[in-house]
Amino acid sequence: MDNRRVVRHPDSHQLFVGNLPQDIVKSELKEFFMTYGNVVNLWINTKSVGRKLPNFGFVDLKYPRFCDQFN
Repeated sequence: MDNRRVVRHPDSHQLFVGNLPQDIVKSELKEFFMTYGNVVNLWINTKSVGRKLPNFGFVDLKYPRFCDQFN
């Protein structure tokens, strides 16, 4: 049995981030968004389609007011 817990954050706290460089790493993405608020989670797509990785991810910020800056 898998003991990992899935932590869900409301959509109002989550940002879709597209057009990421193919070689981006989590630490780079986190560093960029930390200037806007406390990053509580992030995810970068790692599933390839053919030979190429779609370059997108999601960033969860602690407070939704920081997400409003990007809408």
